[in-house]
Amino acid sequence: MIALSNDCESEIPVNAFNPNAELIENQYFNIDLDYINKGLENTVVVYNRWGDIVYKTNNYDNKGTVWRGANSKGVVMPEGTYFYTVEVPSKDFSTNGWVYLNK
Repeated sequence: MIALSNDCESEIPVNAFNPNAELIENQYFNIDLDYINKGLENTVVVYNRWGDIVYKTNNYDNKGTVWRGANSKGVVMPEGTYFYTVEVPSKDFSTNGWVYLNK
């Protein structure tokens, strides 16, 4: 487990998801981070391998506000590795990582 701050501990796993998966739990990018799970105000940005923003949202919540593998115009992105940033202003916290979009 990685300690991210005094009041936020989380494992930052290698993530992969498949928007066409049979299991609903695997149909979107799940960010396993206490700040997200606690509902704190946040901004999540997903980038392709060239650094172009493909998805950006405020208040990602792992429920209704999630990345399902499409860009902001609703076009499903190709299979591959994407990079993301998470910012939580109220905690002066930011992190980044990668996620694999599988089809």
